[in-house]
Amino acid sequence: MLPKPQATMDLKTAYGTVRVYYFTKEANRTKEPLLLLPGRSASTPMWEANLAGLMEERPVYTVDLLGEPGMSRQTAP
Repeated sequence: MLPKPQATMDLKTAYGTVRVYYFTKEANRTKEPLLLLPGRSASTPMWEANLAGLMEERPVYTVDLLGEPGMSRQTAP
């Protein structure tokens, strides 16, 4: 099961809305963040096995890409 994100953001773009999740431990908030992009036909849940360990070291952002499964919504080609 995925850890609960500290924040969920919907970023508006010219092509639709991109969902971004922010995961971190309080002690790591000021460290350099890591950005995880999913593989083809995947979304944030693909990182389930890795997130807990990565969060121990630094903040982590995950992205649901436009045109792929997940919570992002494409509105233009």
